[in-house]
Amino acid sequence: MKKLLVVILIFSNIYGCVETPDDISIQGNPAEILDQGLSHGIGESVLDSPLLNDSLNARILIFCRNGINSQKLQKRFSDIKDLDNRLDALIQAKILYREEDLYFVSFPILIGKKHEQYFRLVNRTVDKIYPAFLLSLNEILDQTEQRGWKQWSYHIIWSLIFD
Repeated sequence: MKKLLVVILIFSNIYGCVETPDDISIQGNPAEILDQGLSHGIGESVLDSPLLNDSLNARILIFCRNGINSQKLQKRFSDIKDLDNRLDALIQAKILYREEDLYFVSFPILIGKKHEQYFRLVNRTVDKIYPAFLLSLNEILDQTEQRGWKQWSYHIIWSLIFD
C-alpha cells in the first residue's frame, strides 16, 4: 500500500518524452492504445472528454503527439471525411492545439519504447526514495495515532504531500 502511494505520487509528477514515427502502425483498438499511453497528472476535464473514446479521434491524437502539419494529416487520414470538423472539435475541447500549421496534443502521450522508459524511470525513482519516504510516512502515522487522529491519517498525508 505504501509503495503504491509512492508510485502514484511519481506518476502524477513526471512528464516524459514522446516519439511519433510518421509510419507508426496502430494494431488493436486506437482508443485503448491512447488510454494506455495517456500521461497521468493532467486536468481531469480534458481526459473525461467523450472525444477521447472515439477510435478515429484516438488515431488522430496518436499521430499529433509530437506535432504534425495539416498536409500530412490530410494525407494520412484521407479516409476520414470529417477530419477538419474533428480537428476543430479537439481544439475546442483543448485536447489539441495548433501552432501555425502544426497540430499538437495538449498533454503527453507515451507509447512503445517511451512508455517502457517511463515505467523504468518511475520504478528506479521509487526504489531510490522509498526508504526515506517510508521513514517519514511512518513518523507521520505514529504522530497521528498518538494524537488520536488515526482516522484522519489519509487526509493528513495527502495534504502534506500535495500542499
